[in-house]
Amino acid sequence: MNVSTTTLRRYEDQGLIPDVPRTPSNRRCYTSLHMQGFVTIRALLRGYEIPEVYDVMKENYES
Repeated sequence: MNVSTTTLRRYEDQGLIPDVPRTPSNRRCYTSLHMQGFVTIRALLRGYEIPEVYDVMKENYES
C-alpha cells in the first residue's frame, strides 16, 4: 500500500478501522478486515478530501 506504519496507526487512532487485537507482547494483529479498511481509505482518498473520507469510515467502524 506504500504507506508508513505511522499512517496505519493514525487510521487506528482516528477510529477509521475496527479495533485491532494485540498479542501478549502488545504487537498489533491486523486481519483481512483491517486490510479491507486500509485499502478502502486509500481508494477514497484518491477522489475525496480527508475529512470526508474520515467521516465515512468513522460511521462504519467507530468503537
